[in-house]
Amino acid sequence: ERQSTASGEVETSSVKQRSIASHQIHEPDVNEYFGPSPNLSSLKEFVDMFVQNGEDTQAINLITDELIKDNAKEMSVDFALYCLHTLLMLAKMSDENKHDILLEGHTFEAIIEAMEIYAERSAEVQMKGCGLIWSLAMDQKDRKYVAELRGCEAVLNASLAYMENESLQVFALGAMKVLSFDTKGKLKLRHAEAAKIVSNVMSNHLQNPTIQSEGCVVISNLATELDGFVHPVSQEEVDSVLAAILNNPDAPHVLQVACFTLTRLATSAVNVKALNRAKDTTLALDLAIQMHPGVVGLDVQILVNRLKSDFS
Repeated sequence: ERQSTASGEVETSSVKQRSIASHQIHEPDVNEYFGPSPNLSSLKEFVDMFVQNGEDTQAINLITDELIKDNAKEMSVDFALYCLHTLLMLAKMSDENKHDILLEGHTFEAIIEAMEIYAERSAEVQMKGCGLIWSLAMDQKDRKYVAELRGCEAVLNASLAYMENESLQVFALGAMKVLSFDTKGKLKLRHAEAAKIVSNVMSNHLQNPTIQSEGCVVISNLATELDGFVHPVSQEEVDSVLAAILNNPDAPHVLQVACFTLTRLATSAVNVKALNRAKDTTLALDLAIQMHPGVVGLDVQILVNRLKSDFS
């Protein structure tokens, strides 16, 4: 019979037993001598050649094989960074490449494994990984696969590990945003209490308009079902959205997204109470309407009416 091993297929016998001294010997590792992993410069040459010849699939397969080997043995940060960066570039080039990276072979599994290996060693690896997950989840039909294959958990772990890293959080929130539009992604993110993590990220990066606007979208999406039903959210989430307005008065996009989020949340009676309890609600809405009336005027008016309604 044939038995599959990590180093390839080797012949075994179901009849003849190994000797008692078999623990002192081992089968030859053919990869060690006949198929060594190329160093980084050699890998770049091969990948560049494949890409220039339009052979993206071969490039993806080669990178995958070498990343798997590096994950298992060398664990080189530079090697992992090159592999993830190049896969990201390839993913952005075509939907076919996205499909191959996500669903063919073991590429996506190797990406997640690399993020786990370097969880506490490299913010750059986490950022590249989040960027890949973000890119692979851009197509609506692929988001459920990204979620099912531990993409949500990988992004959240990266966000938690490097809370102060602004650049990483932009990539992590970008990935969370696209995944939060998908039913499976939404469930995975909710289960991991993503909204709490997002609120913490927003409070740590108050002056970054991208983090504030993307954070508002994620909070809104996670609270909202496909049929429009809105779940109660925490006081912390409400306060985070209000803080986005107060700390970014000159960013019309942030104010627009934040006011839309508050208006949507206020379709829930519980959330209206949370808004009425918050000390900064009136201040934030007054500032928004003062700074950008044409952008937020309608949402603010709807929201004010809801806050004054019988819900409260």
